[in-house]
Amino acid sequence: MSNIQRFPLLVLGFILVSCAGIDDDRDRRRDRDVGPPTVSLRADRNADRIIPAAEEYLERAGYEITHGRWSDYELELELDDGPVNAIVTMKLTHHGRTVAEAEGRSGGPRIIFNRTAVIQEAFDECAHRLDRDLPPADRRRW
Repeated sequence: MSNIQRFPLLVLGFILVSCAGIDDDRDRRRDRDVGPPTVSLRADRNADRIIPAAEEYLERAGYEITHGRWSDYELELELDDGPVNAIVTMKLTHHGRTVAEAEGRSGGPRIIFNRTAVIQEAFDECAHRLDRDLPPADRRRW
């Protein structure tokens, strides 16, 4: 059999192999749709200290945190703690579209003596405000 006669057989073989892979991808997507919605966190450098609180908040809301993997949602987390107050901002996006966004503030003279408590208070206020717009975890796809 010459090379020209083998070419159609090779093309048919490649097509069959690629079709077999499509079913595997569908099964993986279906399995992913069964579990809780996933969220990846993106935080600015200053917000590193409130990442554990944000992860706990999302897990209690029914979301699963992913680290460095594909996710249904992405949460942007920012912390601006100046000399007088602390501002926490959270923004939840789904495929680039903003789903929920909130900001919490706290401060005053007590930030000098207990900065950690003031930051936590700002985070709690932000989380409470985000609750209003946060999609329920059982509502996977729109």
